[in-house]
Amino acid sequence: MKNILIAILMTYIFWADICVIRPLPVLPLMFVAIWLLVAGIDDLMDDYRKTIRRGQRLQRRIRKMEREV
Repeated sequence: MKNILIAILMTYIFWADICVIRPLPVLPLMFVAIWLLVAGIDDLMDDYRKTIRRGQRLQRRIRKMEREV
């Protein structure tokens, strides 16, 4: 319990006194970070859609081959 309280107090001291965030330099960095996050999610969704389409095509081929036999 004592270690948890010490960790909480050290975290508060760090964020309140040492780590001062200035808004002007951080805004462009935040914009770039959010843009990269959205771009990454968009790429993941495109890959997911491609795998779904590829699976559907394979299912159609398999069904077509089963009908021919």
